[in-house]
Amino acid sequence: MKAFTEKIEFEDRAFRLLAGRRPPSGDAAGAFHEELELKYYFNGGNAVMINGSLILADAGDITVANPYEIHSNLHTDGGGGDYIIIMIGLDFLAGTDDLPDLRELLIGGNKRFNNHIKGNAHLSGLMRAISDEMLHRSDYYRPVTRALVTELVAYLLRNECAEREGEHNRPRDPRGIRLISAALDKIHADYAERLTVDGLAALCNVSRFHFCHSFKEAVGETPIAYLNHYRIHVAEALLRSTDKSISEIAWQCGFSDESYFYRCYKSITGTRPGSIRRQRNK
Repeated sequence: MKAFTEKIEFEDRAFRLLAGRRPPSGDAAGAFHEELELKYYFNGGNAVMINGSLILADAGDITVANPYEIHSNLHTDGGGGDYIIIMIGLDFLAGTDDLPDLRELLIGGNKRFNNHIKGNAHLSGLMRAISDEMLHRSDYYRPVTRALVTELVAYLLRNECAEREGEHNRPRDPRGIRLISAALDKIHADYAERLTVDGLAALCNVSRFHFCHSFKEAVGETPIAYLNHYRIHVAEALLRSTDKSISEIAWQCGFSDESYFYRCYKSITGTRPGSIRRQRNK
């Protein structure tokens, strides 16, 4: 299983940008990195977790993972398609007139870009153009690409920039996330198994007390609360994208007690599993 901390390799340190069209990813493991990541989806059926929240992305939607936000693709058996991905180094636009320092804004500051942008033709057009420039690399592609990325970031700052609210959305300390990364790996890959706090702490080679404290500081929740949130978000994606029974989904997501699954689902989502299934079947 690949390391939880994702190291982004740029071909040129002076041009820290990656862009291109990718096939569907079957990797459900979480990842985090400093770079700003955007994905534009050509097809529907995409279930993504970003910063602890489930996103169901349709064709034409864009997802944004801000620096150090934990994000992963979920296995839902419900389809999903290829996408354009753009990875922007936070110093890519350094020195650009009238744009703020993205590292200071998104890591040191209190700002973040919205994680889910629905059907925005302007942004999707910019992403396609950036991808095409990076693919063909025609004469002067660098200044053209830099201008397109400048416009994209300026648009995000103007229209899709939000204040962080509450504990869950505060900027994360990457050192704390790295300390608990083995536990996060385990949760994301094996959430259906019987997982314990002691077992997760052992994976990180720290005491139970130190693990629980570090986990809460890094992601804003206790280990068991995070595990249940992750399981319920996977269950919600399965309810929306498959015809599996509710009891089968509960078991597949690690809930041996169906009544406990119903209680957790209602507590976390504010609704019942059956209502999600009925909405889908309308």
